Amino acid sequence: AKRLKKIDFLFLKNLYYFRCLTIHQSWDLCYRLVGIDIKTFIRKRIVPFSKLELLSIEHNGKDYALQIKNKGIEILQYTGSLNNDFFDIETKKLRTGILKEGAIRLQPKFMNHQIHLNQFVIDFNKLYRKQKEYFVENYTYFDEKFMSKYTFIRPDGMISLNKLDLFLEMDMGTESKKQLIDKWTNYRMAINSSQIKTEDAKIIVLFILDCPKAKLQTRK
Repeated sequence: AKRLKKIDFLFLKNLYYFRCLTIHQSWDLCYRLVGIDIKTFIRKRIVPFSKLELLSIEHNGKDYALQIKNKGIEILQYTGSLNNDFFDIETKKLRTGILKEGAIRLQPKFMNHQIHLNQFVIDFNKLYRKQKEYFVENYTYFDEKFMSKYTFIRPDGMISLNKLDLFLEMDMGTESKKQLIDKWTNYRMAINSSQIKTEDAKIIVLFILDCPKAKLQTRK
């Protein structure tokens, strides 16, 4: 851990909270900003970190998906980089602590959905930085796994900004019309519930469409 640089801790921290990032996303979030090119990033970070079992690499389409392993989590825990509440789906209770690899690791069939959701957040972050003078405070992003504010409804992710909570629903064009209607109905019921009305923040649900252009208009 002593040989890691500040940017390396940020990289591992992003892998923990985003749960799954491609090589390009990881580079774009961290190392590009400090002038390290992507080839150097792969040679001097990805390869040795993989050998040290800090992260795992799995092929995903045109890129490779990275996920943090227990040794990487232990380094972050040792340096005090992690501290969060999370909602335990099994016990239906809020907990405070550090999740291990098994709790945040994604199965291959869910990786593509997660990568596209994370890309939306990365793009949002770029736009936010460009328009920073219009905002009075920073935003906070929560993946579903780490979202503790709302326990009775679980969007894919949430961006919390200046008394505004944006619920993110990543739609890959695979759910049926009935599934979409059921999801829409559940959100409407949740937002109109007494539990939501006691919150200070306004809620907006964003359905993020990511499907072939030929199907996009129909999906809308």
